[in-house]
Amino acid sequence: MSRRASPRAIGAFVVAGTALAIASVAVFGSGRLFSRTHQFVSYFDANVGGLDPGAPVKFSGVPVGSVEGVFLGLGGIQSDPSASGIPVVYNIDANLIAGRGGSVDLSDPAMIDSLISDLGMAASLATESLVTGRQYIELGMYRDRQRRFAEVPGSEYVEIPTVRTGFEEIQSQLQDL
Repeated sequence: MSRRASPRAIGAFVVAGTALAIASVAVFGSGRLFSRTHQFVSYFDANVGGLDPGAPVKFSGVPVGSVEGVFLGLGGIQSDPSASGIPVVYNIDANLIAGRGGSVDLSDPAMIDSLISDLGMAASLATESLVTGRQYIELGMYRDRQRRFAEVPGSEYVEIPTVRTGFEEIQSQLQDL
């Protein structure tokens, strides 16, 4: 003699299975489960309109990360955005770099310091689309250009300095005239 299945048990099983499927898609579909990201900050004194969370971070045109957030200040560290610029926090994915042939250990402070001080790494704003005005962060080696450090005390992020783009330099010179 068989016992009849409880409708509640069947319903609970279906709901639990659906929740597990949704959670699996969210975790594995985001691509962040197996990524090794490192957060950095750059302080831009230019207009960051069009730079939104999720915007790409590129090194010489090759995507290596994404913008985490654009802020007016970082948790009370900075009270006057005009003093040091607008902080932009972004992630650089070590797996993306390694997958494209790079061999940089982003968890090594000495390596980051060498990239910034010896090789002249800096961040700049670049326009992805003139139609939409969408911007992204372009990382590159700018030994011959003046790099700008905000050096905000108490920041939990490693700062990558910024450089002005050619267009920003022209605007600045026109304003000086």
